[in-house]
Amino acid sequence: MSPPTLDQQHTYRARQRVIFSKLVLQFSRLPYESLLVMATWFWLENFGFEDIFSTIFALPDKLIASFANEVVSCFRCIESSHPPNGFEHIPLTSIYLQKHISLSMIYKHRYTAIAGIKTFLSTICSIFSDILT
Repeated sequence: MSPPTLDQQHTYRARQRVIFSKLVLQFSRLPYESLLVMATWFWLENFGFEDIFSTIFALPDKLIASFANEVVSCFRCIESSHPPNGFEHIPLTSIYLQKHISLSMIYKHRYTAIAGIKTFLSTICSIFSDILT
């Protein structure tokens, strides 16, 4: 069986492409940050937060932007050499995915997260390259 064509990949990942387009074109987020946001969501979905993209896709734009802000907090936590101190909630993600998630949990699994996010950046996130041109 041959690998899927680029058009087939675009069709399969249509919702993710719409979300990415909103991050970059509508919300004016930097492309590299938007790629990190998407890769983090792919990792979270793989980590057990099922249907994350279906949930995000169904949200109003303001909430999508807020969801993305929470993810930025996640990868800032991952980059830190110190565990989160004080505010560590990711309320929208917890509420809408109906599963507890905190920056402490992200920090605890940061090495797995880094590896997973890098993998998604170099594989699946390539489907967004045409949006950036």
